Amino acid sequence: MKKYLILFLSILIFASCTRLAINSAKESAANDEYYEGILELDEPIRKDIDNKELFESYENIFNKGKNYYNSINETRELFLMEKLYLDLPDSIKQKLPSINVDINRHRQNGEKIAVDLFQNTKSMGENTYREKIKKYKQYKRVLTYNPNEKNKVENELNKLDKKIEKTYTYRVNGNDSTLNSEIEKKFSQEIKNNIFRYSSGSPDVKLEINVDVVYFYPEDVNMKSFPKQYTENYKDSNGKDSTNIVSYSENIFTKTTSMRVKLNYRLISNLTGEVIFSGNKNFDKEYEEKWKTYFIISDKIFNKDRFPKDEKEKNVPSKKKIVEDITKEILNTVDADFYELPEI
Repeated sequence: MKKYLILFLSILIFASCTRLAINSAKESAANDEYYEGILELDEPIRKDIDNKELFESYENIFNKGKNYYNSINETRELFLMEKLYLDLPDSIKQKLPSINVDINRHRQNGEKIAVDLFQNTKSMGENTYREKIKKYKQYKRVLTYNPNEKNKVENELNKLDKKIEKTYTYRVNGNDSTLNSEIEKKFSQEIKNNIFRYSSGSPDVKLEINVDVVYFYPEDVNMKSFPKQYTENYKDSNGKDSTNIVSYSENIFTKTTSMRVKLNYRLISNLTGEVIFSGNKNFDKEYEEKWKTYFIISDKIFNKDRFPKDEKEKNVPSKKKIVEDITKEILNTVDADFYELPEI
């Protein structure tokens, strides 16, 4: 019963998502944003293949968009809308019989857009880090319109890539010199494998990372004992039913370790001194593991199968593992700001 309930709820949620997508697409189309409308329907139409209203909406929005974009000579939006359709599986396109795309014209439009976009991008400035990032992303878009421009685009990307190399400087503070050394070593290993290139040359930006080890508490084990007892039945030497009280201690072990690291970082332009982004974050790692053992206090015990079994000792992460985990989180934190740089 539970299985069918989950299936029913999944279908209901899926249908609701399709309905929302159709409504959103129609709103976009009403504002003459036909490409955005088809983009809204791209995922649902690949999944909800039996939804008649979905396919009718797709055809209606696409054909209206085609007429509209042709009437205002908007080839870029038309190309992107057609590309979404052409990228659909053939089995889905067969269910959209009223849509017709002139492949030759589509390709020619893409080639012309790519040429214009390439020339426009080549003339863009690259005096600041943001300008270079914008230019880099713009070159990437050329391939959307004409993949055959790959060699020419990659040549420009390689030139630009050399101009947006970054250098990383970092400081590790704290009272534990051994721990600081471990973190610095981990940074030197990981940061060069980061998604952004490492350079020791003269790049136009510098990423400063300041890591402060606030505290580190090494592995510590505490034990608390609690008296316990239970009653067991047995037969005495005369064969009579008797009871025996088994007294024992329950020992609860708690193993802990923790570390706090404070991160401050900023990306600075070596050209203008501009702070492109900055941030700070605390990384708190606290680990606790518990297990139990038992010790018999009574002189006699007749049924040892009833006696609780000792649990195995549990482990907390080593200092090395904690450092590795925090280092990765630090790099991910900084990477997120790189990814979120605005396209200006």
